[in-house]
Amino acid sequence: MRIDGRTTNPDITAPPPAWTTTDLVTDCLRHVLATIAAEAPDPHQPTAPVATIPIRWGEQHDIRPISLDGSTSTGKVANYLAKYLTKSVHSGGTLDRPVRSPVYLARLLIPAHTRRLVETCWQLGAHADFATALDTAARRQPGPTPGLIRWSHTLGYGGHWLSKSHRYSTTFGALRTARRDHARVTAAVLAGNPLTDAFGRPPGDPATAILGAWRYAGRGEASAERNVGAAPPGGSPSDPDLARAGGSR
Repeated sequence: MRIDGRTTNPDITAPPPAWTTTDLVTDCLRHVLATIAAEAPDPHQPTAPVATIPIRWGEQHDIRPISLDGSTSTGKVANYLAKYLTKSVHSGGTLDRPVRSPVYLARLLIPAHTRRLVETCWQLGAHADFATALDTAARRQPGPTPGLIRWSHTLGYGGHWLSKSHRYSTTFGALRTARRDHARVTAAVLAGNPLTDAFGRPPGDPATAILGAWRYAGRGEASAERNVGAAPPGGSPSDPDLARAGGSR
């Protein structure tokens, strides 16, 4: 929820109105959490007539105002991001891959709450109408396996672990480029060498081609490459001319 406004310049936002106090926003959030609900198919009655149940927020809320100039703001924001970006506060490694079956899930040493969430994904994913509705709402392409089951190891969320605004954020490509340039400049300065790219050329040299995608070329050696190591009539792979052609490898 955002309470700042728009201006004629799309890159500049207007500050929030003076009447939007922290208490007012908090009361609005509590009211929304207590009243909003969405109808969903009842997984306990999957056959016609299909019953529906309301999906609501729980009664436990934790709304805390964070001041940007507060002394503890940095730690609070860091802890919040660390918790929800990893979706966990315990050590990972138990749900770092898809859950292929309930039998596989039973062998995992995970907390009871996490296990219940994964089991719920499997239970709701088995309901065709429910799973299809959620895939449609999440704009996920349908597949042979319902999205809830396919992404049960991430508790049903099939999106990227980090959602970013194109207007207020940056891209992973830009971050990787910045880290790569920083490491290259640091290494050159410490070694007392001129700044070059990975091929020893000046940065931005047109002879360096940057490919943004990989393409599968094939498996094994081509027929011409296999014949390089073969001895020609009257010769052997150790002949100088053949060695220069690559036959001695």
